[in-house]
Amino acid sequence: MKWDATPAKQTTTGRKPLAEPMSIKQVFVMVGLHLCRRVVVVEPRVKVPLYLGVLLIGSVMCDFFPIPRTYLSRKDNVFNAYFVKLAWGWTLVTVGLFVAVSSWVYCCGNRALVVRHLSRLAVGTAAWFFTTNSFVAFETYTSRCTLDKHGTREACLKAGQRWFGFDISGHAFLLIFCNLLIAEEARSFCGWERIGDLLRNEKYDDDNAS
Repeated sequence: MKWDATPAKQTTTGRKPLAEPMSIKQVFVMVGLHLCRRVVVVEPRVKVPLYLGVLLIGSVMCDFFPIPRTYLSRKDNVFNAYFVKLAWGWTLVTVGLFVAVSSWVYCCGNRALVVRHLSRLAVGTAAWFFTTNSFVAFETYTSRCTLDKHGTREACLKAGQRWFGFDISGHAFLLIFCNLLIAEEARSFCGWERIGDLLRNEKYDDDNAS
């Protein structure tokens, strides 16, 4: 009735709420995320041959061109000592936190499912341990010292002799393995920005369903 002063209840039926205007900072963030996703979604069947090709070319170049004696070429440089050698530890901590938080969201807090997602890192740790130790065993059985009486690399080098053998770079494998693992786990981040739209439209969907 016209004399009724009670305001009518506003409804949004038929009209979805509009997204908030984006700032310049948000635009740059979205562009950066888009570029990162383009790298992440590259299939492993493309990445692995690319990495192996770079390793092959780099190994051949090192045989024909001497490496300059710089700080970065030393084994005790800070990047090799604290980043490469501990790469699996850094990867396990950072990726583990990411998997735990992201899986907690898209599994709706189901702890059993979160633990199941985290178990992938346990499988990755077992694969890393087995592979790197197999590299050491392969070098041990295929190498020799200039003097046969020195059966180990440590004893050979300590005696001032040279150790000849086929040494598979465990560090190169570790860096590639960590890169592939990070890229694979980061796939869950694709489409993550839609969560904001879903939360914003949740009230609209509930109102229409009622």
